[in-house]
Amino acid sequence: MTNALINMFLLPFKLVALLLEILGRGLAVVLGLMAFAAGAFLCCLGPFVILGAPLCLLSGILVYKAL
Repeated sequence: MTNALINMFLLPFKLVALLLEILGRGLAVVLGLMAFAAGAFLCCLGPFVILGAPLCLLSGILVYKAL
């Protein structure tokens, strides 16, 4: 049970690491900032917070790791 919880907690970080390997640092920063802006816009649109919040989280981690 704890293994499953740890894997669920680390899933966004594993996804970001995969994106960094695929895209490279420069493109990852640009796409991460664009995705963060899109996620912030979705957070302002009521029910789309469900999509915007995870997008902001993943793109924020992506930009932080890329820098």
